Order: sequence, then C-alpha cells, then structure tokens
Amino acid sequence: ERQFAYIPCLLFSKDLTEESNRLAKELGKDVLRVPLIKEQVWPVILAICEREEAVDPFEHEMRKVESAIIDKQYPIALDLIKKACASVQPSARSLTLTGEALIGLGELEKAQKALESALEVRQNFYQAVRLLGMVYSKRGQHKKAIDLLGAMAAASPLNLKTLLTLGNAYEEAEQLEQAKGIMTRVRELDPGNKDAAFGLGKIAFRQGDSAGAESFLAEVEDATDIGRFFNNYAIGLVNRADITQAIASYESAMRILKTRDSGKMKFLQYNLGLALKKKGDYPLAFALLAECCNAHPDYKRAYDSLMDLARKMAREGIAYDKDALAKITAAQTPDAGAA
Repeated sequence: ERQFAYIPCLLFSKDLTEESNRLAKELGKDVLRVPLIKEQVWPVILAICEREEAVDPFEHEMRKVESAIIDKQYPIALDLIKKACASVQPSARSLTLTGEALIGLGELEKAQKALESALEVRQNFYQAVRLLGMVYSKRGQHKKAIDLLGAMAAASPLNLKTLLTLGNAYEEAEQLEQAKGIMTRVRELDPGNKDAAFGLGKIAFRQGDSAGAESFLAEVEDATDIGRFFNNYAIGLVNRADITQAIASYESAMRILKTRDSGKMKFLQYNLGLALKKKGDYPLAFALLAECCNAHPDYKRAYDSLMDLARKMAREGIAYDKDALAKITAAQTPDAGAA
C-alpha cells in the first residue's frame, strides 16, 4: 500500500492532552475540540478548503519532493528541490527535505550542512532537528545525537518518529538495552509498527538471540533493508578481525532471509565466502562462492573471487571441484558486471 506524504486532515478530540496537542502541531494538523460548536468548526473547515484550493506551484513541488523521498527516489527529490528553489529563497522546509534526501544517499556531511541551514532559517524546526540528530548518530557523534533526540522525546513523548530515531541512535551507540526499551515503548503505543519490529529484530540479533530476531524481522516487509543491515554488521566484524563472529552472523542472516526475496542474499553469500577464505577454510569458502556464482551468474565480483581462490588452492595443493568451476565459467555472461 502506497504512503502519501501529505493528506489534509482535521483532528477531533474530547480530551486532548498537552502532549497530544504538541504532537498535532509537530505534524501540522488542525485540531477541534469536542463538543463541536458550528461557529468554531465551520471557519476551520473553510480555511482548510481555501488553503488547498490556493496551493501555489512551490507547494505542489514540495509535495512531489516528499513523495519522492517516501519512494526512496532521492536523486529525483534533489532535482525537484533544485528546480523549485531556482528562483526563490530556500525555506526551512526545502532545506530539510534536501537534508533528508542526502541522508538517503549517504552524503552525511552535506546533509548536516543543509539541516543546519534549515535551523538558521527557522529555529527549532522539528523535522530538521530530528534529522540532524539522525545525522549525528550516523556520523558517530553518539552522545550529541542521544542528548538532542532525548530532549525532543521528553518534550513530545508520543511522537513515534522521534522515539524511533532515538532508539536507532542508542543502537548505533551500542547501548542496546536503552534501544530495546525505546523500541518496546513504540510497540506499546503502536503495536503494528514495523520500524520498531525492525529495530527490535536488529537488537535481538546483535545480542545473539537469533530466534527473537527472526520473530521480529518476519514482520518487516522490506527484506532488502534487513539484508543491508546484516551485511554491514558482519563487514564491521570482519574489519575488526572478529572473523568467527562475522561468519556466525552471516550464517544467521542467511537462515533468516532464506525464505525472503532479498536482493542482498548474493552479497551475504559472497561476503561469507570471503570471510571463510580469510579464516583459512578454503574448501567451504569455495563451496559458498560457487553457490553464489550458480545462483547469480552475472555477479562478476563473486566469479573473480572464486577464480582467485581456485588458483590459490591449486598453488597450495588443496583439492577443489574443477568440473563445478568449469560449469560456472561456461555460464558466465560476457557483459557481466560487478554488481
């Protein structure tokens, strides 16, 4: 089901708390209190209708940008912002959307500059502050991120986006129990929240609870994000020379993702093969890389690694399946790219 970045709506409430009022303002929603009085209701409804009828071209473009970001079409979003702001001064909103698109592309330094510029235009702009906390976290400035997002969550404890960003910041800082507490709180407020399920699944995995991770991650629809997390986590272990734990992580990841349609599976197979090679288990590394090549004959990087390993095994007098290698070689496409 497709999400929409902007839907005009009106909130009705008999007893809205101050926290809920603050949340509604952060979300840009109009609020009417119950019991409804015609003289109060009618002007608000008219104002919403007039506002929507009078939406200017710039607002239309900003809504297109928001939709592109939801669809993870970050280059398109940046192109739309550039065109929309060609003849107008950048607003806090356009700068914040620029920062969000840059985060999606992994250009964190540029994202931070855009978000800081947004806050110069509009101090304490909620969306910019939250995303700035996310950037701090991703750039390893964990205390700065947690302090900023923690203050936001304390001021607006019902805002799920803030809570999720804070939970992810705790996870990035390897403060897993605090992260678990935040994600659990989100699930209490919104039991079907898939972002919280993903967060709890990652935390369970990092704590060695594969069964718990599998249970939570079964709720997550985007297997690509799951594969990306597993791959990056295990690569970090390899870089820290914790090869045994990296291998265990890859194996758990492949077990969890074996029934899911994940474009990341080939990377998991490939990197597990490299980790086994680094550990010195050449026969098993050969088997994994061969399996990867058979499943993905256009994945040239895996094929090149398999050939390199075969040459190394031949030099060291270690047997490998030459017939299997010949079949894999025959199946290689001439224009295979290093995807």
